[in-house]
Amino acid sequence: MKLNKSDLNILVDPASFNRAISNILINAIQAKNDNQDSVKIDISISESDDFVTLKIQDSGKGMSKEVQEKAFQPQFTTKQTGSGLGLAMTRQIIHQANGKIWFESEQNKGTTFFIELPRSK
Repeated sequence: MKLNKSDLNILVDPASFNRAISNILINAIQAKNDNQDSVKIDISISESDDFVTLKIQDSGKGMSKEVQEKAFQPQFTTKQTGSGLGLAMTRQIIHQANGKIWFESEQNKGTTFFIELPRSK
């Protein structure tokens, strides 16, 4: 399906939304397994009458169940550097836009983030 730019009317703060998407993409890039040369990232957009859904899927190392339970908590990180605020901030940005964010992850297979935002009428 081909979507026209005008079909995707959503109300978000552009700078904040850019920060949220950038954070997910940076995490996807950093999710490379030690035996991978690179991570494949697929991005797709779908729509319904009321929502636009962005799907960001990576082929990285995925998250354990323990990490999944804490992923959106402030100051939680699995990295040696970083504040652990990225996904907590991302969730807050999406919620402020009256949206939802969630993910599915499987170790050694990758992670898929979903962002659902209401369409503006």
